[in-house]
Amino acid sequence: GSMLTSQPDQLPALIVLSKCFVDSATHAASVRVVSEALDGIFDVFADGGEVGDAAVEASGMLPALQQLAPKLKTKVRNGVRSLGREYPLLHSAHLNLVRFLKYMAKKKKTA
Repeated sequence: GSMLTSQPDQLPALIVLSKCFVDSATHAASVRVVSEALDGIFDVFADGGEVGDAAVEASGMLPALQQLAPKLKTKVRNGVRSLGREYPLLHSAHLNLVRFLKYMAKKKKTA
């Protein structure tokens, strides 16, 4: 991820990538797909520098993820028994999403 986000000419590709990740995270029925999409977002965009931040902004990623966070929280609360072995994946994805959103908000304030 850091290789892509360090090259300004990769901005269009990063915007497409971010939209794909967000679409997968917000629309997939599979807990594993949601978890992997969020992990991809964290890996590529958490320390993405100026190019990564520009892609996050241009793609509208943060508002979509902010809407997803309470939905994941509800799924985590309701899914303790029904999710079985996938529960830890969803729980971890939700915690990391909350941390990512806080980190990005703090990063935006200091910019």
